[in-house]
Amino acid sequence: LVLSGLVVNGAAWIQTSHHQHVVRNGLIKMMSSTSPTAAVSEHIDSDDVFLDQASDFMLSNFWGVDSNSDGSSSLKSEIFNDLRANYGERMGKRLLNSVILNAFDDKDNKNNLIGMLCLEVTLLHEPNTLEDEATKILSSTNAETLLKNTVANLGPKQRRQYKDFPLIDLVTELLPEYRVIVLLSNLCVSKDARGKGVAFSLCKYAEESLNGDSSSWNGEEDFNEIYLKVEESNESAVNLYKSKLMYTEVPGAGGEDTAMRAEGNEFVEVDSKVLYLKKGL
Repeated sequence: LVLSGLVVNGAAWIQTSHHQHVVRNGLIKMMSSTSPTAAVSEHIDSDDVFLDQASDFMLSNFWGVDSNSDGSSSLKSEIFNDLRANYGERMGKRLLNSVILNAFDDKDNKNNLIGMLCLEVTLLHEPNTLEDEATKILSSTNAETLLKNTVANLGPKQRRQYKDFPLIDLVTELLPEYRVIVLLSNLCVSKDARGKGVAFSLCKYAEESLNGDSSSWNGEEDFNEIYLKVEESNESAVNLYKSKLMYTEVPGAGGEDTAMRAEGNEFVEVDSKVLYLKKGL
């Protein structure tokens, strides 16, 4: 199993392929006698070629939809647009970094994608009093809009003052009810690779990627917690996160919420009980 990139003498080699940037590579363990390890790469500002492949993979392995079924092209288009907005190329610099971690199997030289997950920096709203709204994780789009509007409302002198502030310090100063966090999402593994520890190992790799340095996807920011949201009814996922990866529930968060389902040629919202989980690193 190999990456679409290389690690030379233990150092990350930055590769650009179709304007897709692989910022760091590594290995994960698999419970397989024929393939004891799999390779992982971190993709930032991914191009449409890779995002198209990732959309196909998610359609089949996250949403469980046959790519040849009626309505699948419409569903794939929605997945693609969501991935592009959060993880694709942009003209300008992102305020909140994001990355797609993926593993490829080079068996028979096919370079098959066998697993992926997404990480994104966003904001957690922590109310100060019981009368405030419940703890809530903002979407990266809403978090970035909030940050931009907050900075835009500053006077010229204040903007100069905060110009070079690290993100975490900036939010602490200007948005005291919010905290910068990393959110894990879109974890999925191909049907043929399930039961081999890919999901567990991808999550462990994600945790290890959060020690901030110049070669990491999150730059110099150093995070000591990772968060995720999962439906309580998804017993296999809850078991992975809580029993194997040792995530714990976030106090005062989660509960009755909405979740997405693929129905026909569209995604629809349904009522669901959602757990907010976190893990200290």
